Amino acid sequence: MNWTAPVSLGLPQNCTIELIVSDGPRIATSTVVVRVHNSAIEVGDLALLFLTEFADNTIPAATVVRNFSDSCSGKASELKDVSDVRRDYRINSYTYGIPTVTVRFGATCNAKSGDACVRTSVEWKSTFKPSTPDERQVNPKGTSFISGIYRESRWWLCDSTLDDPATLGFWPMR
Repeated sequence: MNWTAPVSLGLPQNCTIELIVSDGPRIATSTVVVRVHNSAIEVGDLALLFLTEFADNTIPAATVVRNFSDSCSGKASELKDVSDVRRDYRINSYTYGIPTVTVRFGATCNAKSGDACVRTSVEWKSTFKPSTPDERQVNPKGTSFISGIYRESRWWLCDSTLDDPATLGFWPMR
């Protein structure tokens, strides 16, 4: 017996499967609830939401990292990184590529542990605030790696890194 999840469902979704077995006058029934996910889309959407909110200076740092799991040590460093960006930079614009998502439970994502890895080309055009009045322009670009974990019946982000040696040490997303 095979079962295919309905395509029209918004995911994640709980689906109840009912099995009825009939052998003449005897009938047995049972139900089970199955949680259906499209993991690649879910964790990819979380990563893009994080990147988009990271680039919006008006969103508080704590809000930006709300989808990072408290069980990940990376959440504290993400909060610090976003806070540092809010303090030192004005992000004027950003460009993100199409994310590539790999789901491999218990694997790594650019040396960070996770169940999924979201790889996205990124570029920010920013102004370094402490350099006022000359308004030093900073344009970090490279590849963002964001790891995700599946816990408590949902996807969470865990850590992020920016793979760009030219801006590491100056741009706080490490």
